[in-house]
Amino acid sequence: MRLNLKEYYLRPLVSKEVTDFLKGRWAAIHLERKLRDGRNILLRYLRGKPLTISSEDEFRRVLIKIIRQKPRTFYGSASIYRKLETREDALNYEYNVVARTPTWDIDSKPEWWKTTIIVAQTIVDELEKEGVYESVWVKWSGRGIHVHIHENAISQEIYVRYHPVNISYSIVGYIISKIRRKIHDINIRYGTEIKVENLMDPQRVFTAPMSLHRTLLATCIAMKPQDLENFDPSWTDLDNPIHNVDWRKHIVGEADQLAKKALTTTGGYPQHFLGGRRKKTWRVERLPLVYQPPVVEEGLPLLKRLRLVKHPGLRVKLSKGPEAAWLYLENLLSLYALGLISREKAILHLRALEESIRLQNYSRERKEALFKACEEAIRAVKKHNSTSLERILLSNGPPKEETKITDYIDFP
Repeated sequence: MRLNLKEYYLRPLVSKEVTDFLKGRWAAIHLERKLRDGRNILLRYLRGKPLTISSEDEFRRVLIKIIRQKPRTFYGSASIYRKLETREDALNYEYNVVARTPTWDIDSKPEWWKTTIIVAQTIVDELEKEGVYESVWVKWSGRGIHVHIHENAISQEIYVRYHPVNISYSIVGYIISKIRRKIHDINIRYGTEIKVENLMDPQRVFTAPMSLHRTLLATCIAMKPQDLENFDPSWTDLDNPIHNVDWRKHIVGEADQLAKKALTTTGGYPQHFLGGRRKKTWRVERLPLVYQPPVVEEGLPLLKRLRLVKHPGLRVKLSKGPEAAWLYLENLLSLYALGLISREKAILHLRALEESIRLQNYSRERKEALFKACEEAIRAVKKHNSTSLERILLSNGPPKEETKITDYIDFP
């Protein structure tokens, strides 16, 4: 069968399904064109920018632009990004990822398709026990199955508190731990070697619905859980695919309780996203991520210039100058925002800071600015709980690992 790639991908259903999945994701395209070692080229950037597809018109433009390179398979990142304009945006997993699609990768063979369906149903059944069903969808990729939870089944509140990478990794790992014995028994019973893997690392991509398989003459069709019992590989036929467009349907927050349980039971992603050392233990942390930065009220202008400090401390000598007082103030607010000190203790420290400033040999103008800032800080602590103040500080820019006096030379 001679396959016309342009004709296939310009079909209305195909272009719509691929585009809707790729919106907000970092896209990737496997080309039929190969490298010298025989591997297919994986296209991730166009003109130096991350590959993105946000509309059907953009999909068609990208397709036509690269058609001579024979685009075969379209993928989208498990991550949904806040913005994707530069390489730095694409690789900024810690602060630029706003949601993730938890996914179980069932690694199988085409001839084991009936057993693969049984394994997928096992995952779906376990998710239903955890209260997640309406937001689950399944994809036959050609050689195996991907079981997905819609990314919006996890609420923004949970994402902000625990971070999407931690959440997706934990949910997938937790369910695998619950069904591992069942999968083993299924393989023994049917003589298969099917694997269910947790591939939720920060860089992971998955095939878009209605995309072609990389080597097989098959299309990637989507299903809802109720479709599994009727599935047949003929559904992946290029000319007459049986594809459920309801893969988009979900209930916001349906997976919140599962996320909390998984984080507590299994823990988050075992390595820092930026390549840090592997953690021996893991605890739930509110990682710095903001979806809709709050607007600081007009009465708190100086707080717009302070940011969250990841590792705050109060060992600061105010005698070194007014810059030291700004450092102390920012660290103090960060301690409260991170829940490391109580509201009462934060206010007590702020009052003590005011008295200490009076004793310093600062200029009158600097003292007045610092007094004003302390009063603003006290009002903010009284009005906002720690989570709310954390968001305010994060809305002023990415958090700082630590602060130095030289960071404050431009403050009033």
